[in-house]
Amino acid sequence: MLFSHKTGEAYGTLVLSISVTIIEVALIISLMLTGHERSEFIARDAVFATVMIVINQAIGICIFMVALSIMAFLASASLSQGMMNLIILFVSLFLSLVP
Repeated sequence: MLFSHKTGEAYGTLVLSISVTIIEVALIISLMLTGHERSEFIARDAVFATVMIVINQAIGICIFMVALSIMAFLASASLSQGMMNLIILFVSLFLSLVP
């Protein structure tokens, strides 16, 4: 923590992220090496959970950006109706793809 504070904002965040990643990988490896039954699936499940979190964040950011773009078109009724149709299409598509 002291090293990341001395290096500044951008490098400090990078140092903290890398150190947390190293700690998490070490924990997953130590759990896999204990030899409990079905411990070989821990790494796969951890990677799957991480991918799902990143995908859900990307979907949330996309929906937020679309909502911000709609705020600019609220003055025109025809444009707002078209954007609402587009949002309904995207939301239904995303909800059908996410398990």
